[in-house]
Order: sequence, then structure tokens, then C-alpha cells
Amino acid sequence: MSKSARKQYGYGSDHLYTVQSDPHYGILAGQSTGHQWLISENPDGHLLVKFGPSGELTEPLLLKADQPKQRAERLEDWKAEVGFETKPIRIRKFYLDRYQLGIADLPSGMQEAVDSPDEFDEEELEMVMADIDGWLKDGQFVLKWGNEYYMNAAGEVESS
Repeated sequence: MSKSARKQYGYGSDHLYTVQSDPHYGILAGQSTGHQWLISENPDGHLLVKFGPSGELTEPLLLKADQPKQRAERLEDWKAEVGFETKPIRIRKFYLDRYQLGIADLPSGMQEAVDSPDEFDEEELEMVMADIDGWLKDGQFVLKWGNEYYMNAAGEVESS
């Protein structure tokens, strides 16, 4: 899959990916004045990933708290302080190694076919490339956050 094939479906460097909150998967997305946020709990508290209004990654912040009740209270206090509103966000592709968090155009299995096509027999490769074409055409992408969340174009988790 060449870069030009990805661009055919709008996946250039300026592509914006929509992400919506999904409480079932512990994903919180929203906005405050001038910022977009992607939030999830981690072992030390809540990871707050800040993006600018154009979708560019600004910085990750850690809202530390030990106990579950403290975590919930700290998050609610922070949301009130910054004027956080839960709503879909539109962000650019990014990846934070430290948190195993980011956006990928393709699930790892499809990406493997792109990166190492010699590892697949001809028929299998043809099937995977057809799947990739459909995936990109539908505007799907992957939110990686310790797991792969398969997202639709509207930013909803389809599966993990």
C-alpha cells in the first residue's frame, strides 16, 4: 500500500481522525476552550492527552491519584476547572511510545501485509489488500491505547 493509495482516501498528513467517547472502553473525548482532549485511566491516574484546535498533539498530562474515588474526584475537578465538555474531537495522527497510545491507519495485521508482503502467499495477500482497500475507503482507523480499537469514520469504536 503506497502513500499515494492512502492519500486517495484522504489519509494525508493533514487528515483529521474523529474520536468519540466510549465509556465501555474507558475512552473519554472532549473539548475545552482552545483545546481538544483524549482521556483514559492508567495505573497512576488519568492520562490527559491535549491537542490544539487544529488537531495537532500538544502534550500528554498525567492527573495522578491513587484510589479510584480520588481519581474520579480529581477528574471531575479538572473537567470543571478547564470547562471540559464531552464531545467528538478531530485530531491528527500521532503516537506516544511511552503510553503505547496513538492513531494508525491500519490494524497491525493489515499493516504487516503492507510492510512484509513476502510473508504472505499470493492469494492471501490479494485478499488482505482488498480488505485494506475497503477499510480505507470506509474511513476506518485504529486507536491504539494498549489495545487496538477499530474505529469507524464517525469515531466510534467498532471492535477491539
